[in-house]
Amino acid sequence: MRLDLRFLTRKVEDLWCEAIVVPVIQRVPLISGMIGRIDRKLTGYLARLEGSGFLTGKIGETLLIPSEDKIRSHVILLKGMGRLSEIDNGRFSVFIQDSGVIMSNMKIMDWGIHLPEEFVPERELKVSLQESLMGVINAYKSLILTENESLLKIIFSVPEDMLRVINGFRAQLKISLRSFIDLSIVVSER
Repeated sequence: MRLDLRFLTRKVEDLWCEAIVVPVIQRVPLISGMIGRIDRKLTGYLARLEGSGFLTGKIGETLLIPSEDKIRSHVILLKGMGRLSEIDNGRFSVFIQDSGVIMSNMKIMDWGIHLPEEFVPERELKVSLQESLMGVINAYKSLILTENESLLKIIFSVPEDMLRVINGFRAQLKISLRSFIDLSIVVSER
């Protein structure tokens, strides 16, 4: 199996992939920001889930919904992150790793994930990404053994400032992961 990592500034809802992963922060209204854009495309479905108390953003909350062709991916995985003040390096890594486990269990080989810049301080981003990507690779180990010629593509939708930081350590990230899997890393604004 080969791994194609892409870090782009493109909006997560505009990514062409099988699934997208979207963090939901507790007590932050869904009508704002990236989730608000997705909710508008889903004609208010997420706001209705939030209004009914079904979608709260509590840590560990996981909800998979079909996009019904209203965005480019087929399904949307919403992952509760807890309160913004509680999000740290560890929770960030677990968010990515848990998303990888879910995508692996569903045998989804082409997915995107949104990483807001407020999640991890710039100085911790390199370590957090290395740790979490190792977790994702481990989640896909059984598929790696059975599907040698397959391609796992993960697209990270990131803010411009984060993209600049990732571009600074792209070569180091590739070296650290290369011993585990054949991979390519693309860092681009689009």
